[in-house]
Amino acid sequence: MRIFIILSFIVSFFFMKKPNQDEFVKKCIKPTVTIINKKAQSTGTGFVVRSQEIAPDLYCNVILSCEHVTANKLFVVTHEYQDQYFHIDEKIQNAITLGKNKDYDISVIMFLSKYKFDEVKLSFDKNLKLKQKVFTVGCGLGDNPRFSDGYITDLTPSKNNLQNIRTSVCMVPGDSGAALFDENNNAIGIANFIRTMTRDNEKFPVPNISNFKSIQLFEKIFKNGKYDFIFEKSKMPMFLSDYLWLSEYEFIF
Repeated sequence: MRIFIILSFIVSFFFMKKPNQDEFVKKCIKPTVTIINKKAQSTGTGFVVRSQEIAPDLYCNVILSCEHVTANKLFVVTHEYQDQYFHIDEKIQNAITLGKNKDYDISVIMFLSKYKFDEVKLSFDKNLKLKQKVFTVGCGLGDNPRFSDGYITDLTPSKNNLQNIRTSVCMVPGDSGAALFDENNNAIGIANFIRTMTRDNEKFPVPNISNFKSIQLFEKIFKNGKYDFIFEKSKMPMFLSDYLWLSEYEFIF
């Protein structure tokens, strides 16, 4: 009888755990992309928040990231997985920065694809707490999406009392623009600053100190139109001019 109970517990645990793993990969890993800024010869991270069909077999994908990793024209590297666990391939897509706000270091990027992407769900929770468990998925150093977890260690006020979130999550150069997730796999922040130290004239990231901008900034800034379009309407590339509406607040959020 005891063996039966133990076996039942193990089987139940397996079936309870698998959907959580699947949800993590679908909602956090798969929507994470690498951003290549050839002009600055640097890479960053972004995450898909909307993937909407605009024509047969044509999807418009909206990415949130940091302003300092973007340029007018970019390349986005999307990552593919076998089943839900193994990274098997990647594709380079042409992308463009639609809007940005340098003061708050946030940006909105768009690219087109032939298929729908998984999406990150945004959370505008204003009741974040110290020691709250969080994690990030970044593509630092041009690598595949990489998981790192920790806790919220400080909540400092920024402009208009919006929060900068400091965490013990480990990050490396190139993780800028990565989403900070809560335990429900919802994005609550965006990585924008890594504390570094200088040694032998080279900078190294300080472990367990990382800063994120609150996702509330996007809601506030884009709702009130406080961002700059990269292109004037008359100079918007032809293939994008019809999709200008996709940067509106209602579409992103």
